[in-house]
Amino acid sequence: MRLSIIWAFICILYLFVYCFNAQETNAQIDDFCTGDGDTLECADKLKVNRHSGLYSFTLKQLEGVQVGHVQDVSLEDGTILKLKTLSMKPLLFEIRGFLSSLECAHLMSLASSQGLEESLTVRTDGMKSSSVKLLDINSDQRLSVNEIEKAVFENSITWIETIIYYFFIISRFLYTECYQGVSFITPEELQQIDVNDLTNYLSAFAKIHPIKQSRYSKQSWLYPDSSTDDVFRQIQNRVIEVTRLPPVMIKKSDFQVVVYDEGGHYNAHQDSDTSSSVPCCTQKRRTNCRICRFMTVLFYLNDVTEGGGTAFPVAGNDTYDEQELRVKHLINLQQSCDEANLIVQPELGKAVIWYNHHVDESTGWIGAMDVMSWHGGCPVIRGQKWIANFWIKYADDKEAFLADE
Repeated sequence: MRLSIIWAFICILYLFVYCFNAQETNAQIDDFCTGDGDTLECADKLKVNRHSGLYSFTLKQLEGVQVGHVQDVSLEDGTILKLKTLSMKPLLFEIRGFLSSLECAHLMSLASSQGLEESLTVRTDGMKSSSVKLLDINSDQRLSVNEIEKAVFENSITWIETIIYYFFIISRFLYTECYQGVSFITPEELQQIDVNDLTNYLSAFAKIHPIKQSRYSKQSWLYPDSSTDDVFRQIQNRVIEVTRLPPVMIKKSDFQVVVYDEGGHYNAHQDSDTSSSVPCCTQKRRTNCRICRFMTVLFYLNDVTEGGGTAFPVAGNDTYDEQELRVKHLINLQQSCDEANLIVQPELGKAVIWYNHHVDESTGWIGAMDVMSWHGGCPVIRGQKWIANFWIKYADDKEAFLADE
């Protein structure tokens, strides 16, 4: 008799906990999903079974249709935004007036109040470089003046330590020896460089010539998963509505406010990585993992007097040749910004949206990198440029990523 009572109590307790959790889960789901019955359509992509609580998610991209196409995006508050297609390769859009002038000012104030630090360029796998990679273009086991020059200015494929290393080589070898008839550096000569000398030179050169770095700006970070700022939350919700992505993807993403003074720039690069040598993605600010960003939403927070556009060097190309990209110096936006296929001009409140990855139709999740997504910031000629990068992140394990709140 007592055993029956205990079992009955356990069953009642289980049903109570299950119903309570189901109500809480459905309340969260209803914030993002519409429809009746057991299966809901959530932002046209996320199907949720009320009883199992399991996600069956199919990632989709916004429809570009064709370059120049304009479509309305209706928000819950009645606002209608105009989504204009700028490129199909990569899939790239702009929305003028995405942010109000007050929202832009608020983001700049938030970043300024918590402090702006010098922007750094790191490997897309999140790791620091521990070795020197040489760009021996013609594979002759020697570095020519031309090869080193390209390595210096097309530095977004290497890492900042390596790039300053090349500057070190030029100052210590080329400018003292090439005028005496020596136009090549051999691996044996490279071995003569002392690591401590390299470290000291790196620090000194970066301080004296910050404009020569691949990225010259200051930045501050805001975190969607921990911020209590109401304006920032409103912006996040608007991004969810426009991109039609589940809130968890926005919540787990990173938001960076950046300011470029005159001469400020960011050489062409890609925002994500699919390196098979690094098994994890950077979630919750983990280190030693690769950067995994499905899409980028860039906001312009002010008008720029002159310069400061966002360049897409190979946008719209029928073919992609990375070697040609480098040989033609198209990565070096300090030098070749005007040669980019597409330049988006900064404008207060404008949002620029592009996808760093395709979608894998077989898995409904992240696919291959879009090789046309190379982009960067052209030099600010006059004035100052403020932007914000909203990098929408992902993880390799779709189910775990979506389920982990």
